[in-house]
Amino acid sequence: MKLRQVFASFLVATLIAGCSGGNESESDSAEPSLEEDDPAKFAGALEGMRGTRPVAVADAWRNSLDSFWVGQGNEPLKGYQYAAEAYDSVVITALAAIVAQTDGNALADEIVGLTRDGTVCRSFEECRELLRTGTDIDYDGKSGKFTMNGRGEVVETNYSIVEFGSDNRIDTSKTKYEELNGSWNYVPYDEPRTTRLGDGILKIGTILPLTGQLATYGPPQFAGVEFAIDEINRLGGVLGKPIEYVQGDSGDTSSNKAVKTVETMLAENVDVLIGPSSTTVTINVIETVMAAGIVQISPANTNMQLVNFSDGGLYFRAAPADDQQTYLLADLMVRDGVRKVFIAAVDDLYGNSIANQLQKQLVVWGLADITVELYNPATSSFDTLVENMALSESDAIVVIGFDESARILRQMVRKDIGPKNKSVYGVDANMGDALGENFDVSA
Repeated sequence: MKLRQVFASFLVATLIAGCSGGNESESDSAEPSLEEDDPAKFAGALEGMRGTRPVAVADAWRNSLDSFWVGQGNEPLKGYQYAAEAYDSVVITALAAIVAQTDGNALADEIVGLTRDGTVCRSFEECRELLRTGTDIDYDGKSGKFTMNGRGEVVETNYSIVEFGSDNRIDTSKTKYEELNGSWNYVPYDEPRTTRLGDGILKIGTILPLTGQLATYGPPQFAGVEFAIDEINRLGGVLGKPIEYVQGDSGDTSSNKAVKTVETMLAENVDVLIGPSSTTVTINVIETVMAAGIVQISPANTNMQLVNFSDGGLYFRAAPADDQQTYLLADLMVRDGVRKVFIAAVDDLYGNSIANQLQKQLVVWGLADITVELYNPATSSFDTLVENMALSESDAIVVIGFDESARILRQMVRKDIGPKNKSVYGVDANMGDALGENFDVSA
């Protein structure tokens, strides 16, 4: 399905979490314009910046995803963050419906069991055939290992350490893969609060970002969902009928779009809702979704606030919580010999969660000299933030943010504290080619 919105190329200045703002005050003077910069200073300036993100998708699958997406009338994908998790969310839902023999919320009872303690299978077709023979399965999808505990939390997964190359894009030859294991026990899931019966047709809705601060991250997730549905329907669908699909916009917390989208999904009688990407948006709508008895799977929620959330057994997420990513990032920094750290984090639920978890992990491993500064992504200038970075004389800087990360990094390069001068790290929301593209055109 073609996206219904035109994605702007300029940077969006709204807050994902609707926070009142960060600690940074706006400067009277804006950052230098592109025309005032020496282009040579910024060519390859991101080279060496490293960070963590979910496992990079295989080239063959990425090419297939691209071909499908463009074939639906969309612009080529610029990144793949959480595309695989979105794809896996659909596949595990479809497999659960087959086992439960319903599109009602009884399928939620089957999801966790299909991700562990069985014969490993890696595609809908392969898994379906095993189920037909009565074989218990362990679905490991396009995002790698996909093991959930009883709360629908991914506790075994694959992450990657990625690095920017001389073209300000991710150098895939330097990508390293890590398998992570969470610390939570296999706790039992909550019993559903509402019994919702099916009608024999599995209907999936999306509540993902078409607009708002995360709009640039929406296309790969939409693509993953729609690609999975297309593949499954080509194989005969679920319960003998094609999966039906309703596309919806989550927006961000500056708008009321998520609430309106949920209303639309209820009116459309969807069985499963994929999304939102933003934990804050999820928290704003999850009670309504649960009350309606709808199964909800987010491909990108990572905030610790949702760990052991009382969800009536209906909420799952395909991405691991922040403590796993920050464990890997802290381990990388310690192995790099980092001793003094400056963490710049967007002042919202996402930035606060990762910054707090990273700081805790670094302290556990003996790093005590850590500065954390929160910033408002809507500010007109990051001069003060970057000046504070320089004054801290830290040997490593971590940038935790979204599209605005490109402006921060460009200002860091102007100040001679970019990746060419010291160790700079990023996280899942900004470690992708989209950061390089934004960096190249940012003022």
